[in-house]
Amino acid sequence: MAELASWPVIDGGTVSWDGAALGARRCEGLGLLRVKFLAGDAERAMALGLPGCGVASERALCMAPSDWLLIHPEGEHAAVTARVQAAGGYAVDLSDALVVVDLDDAAAAISRLTGLESARLAQGRAARTKLAGIAVVLTGLKEEGVRMIFDRSYAHHLRRYWDAML
Repeated sequence: MAELASWPVIDGGTVSWDGAALGARRCEGLGLLRVKFLAGDAERAMALGLPGCGVASERALCMAPSDWLLIHPEGEHAAVTARVQAAGGYAVDLSDALVVVDLDDAAAAISRLTGLESARLAQGRAARTKLAGIAVVLTGLKEEGVRMIFDRSYAHHLRRYWDAML
């Protein structure tokens, strides 16, 4: 274990997306919660206004049945967590584990790079796929924009790939 202490720290959160092709920008000041409800508690989840599978709103996206990612301003973290727990759900803070990047006019490029149909990247839709061999979550934004969410440790790799492919 002593050799692990000498490994460099990789902080994907420090990767600059300024100047990236297609107007990429990292979204700052967001809290991210992974929320799960037991299979029999779907009504409780729906009472919170959580979207169904393959659907996304500006603040929530369905990752899988009974599994959501909530996006909220950092200052609302405690209130959102309490609301989920009061409804019988389980919440795990992923704010430091994931990076959120908004890409302007990127639906066609993402479709080409991932093989996803453009309709899957329309506003209000969500999809899990791989980009450059990395698991990413994609949600459609206004005017062909795409929000990309991925593990922080892959930020350098995805930034280099993004620029090389466009």
